[in-house]
Amino acid sequence: DEEDLRTSLGEQEGAEHRKDSASLTLRRTGGGAPLGGGGAPPNDGEIYKSGFLVRKVHADPDGKRTPRGKRGWKSFYATLKGLVLYLQKDEFRADRDLSEEDARNAVSIHHSLAMRAADYSKRPNVFYLRTADWRVFLLQAP
Repeated sequence: DEEDLRTSLGEQEGAEHRKDSASLTLRRTGGGAPLGGGGAPPNDGEIYKSGFLVRKVHADPDGKRTPRGKRGWKSFYATLKGLVLYLQKDEFRADRDLSEEDARNAVSIHHSLAMRAADYSKRPNVFYLRTADWRVFLLQAP
C-alpha cells in the first residue's frame, strides 16, 4: 500500500521530465482535477451541464501533435451527459436524435484529466482536457 503509493509518486515525477510534446503541454502547473469534481457520476441519461464551448484539438489519439490545418478553434454547443461530452453544432434539443457528426465529436471523459491552461495566454478561460486515449483538447468557456 505505502510501497504502491511511493511507486506511483515516483512514476509521476518521472513523467514530468519526459520531453515529448504532450507531456510538455500538460505539465502539472497547479491543481488539476478530474472533470466533474467529486462524488458519484451522474446517470447515463442525466444531463449534468450544457452550454457553449470553443474547442481546439491539440493532440491526436496516439499522443502526437495534431497537424496545423486541423488545429483551429471551433465553436460547439456542449452537453455533458453521463460520462460523455457531446459537442454539437446546434443547441441541444431532446426531441432530436444525434447526427453522425455529433457522435463523431463526442468525447468520453471517463479517466480524463482536466486542468487550467496556465501556460496558454492567447485566450481567457481556457483549460486542457486529456482523454484516456491521450487526445488533448483545449476548451474555452466564452
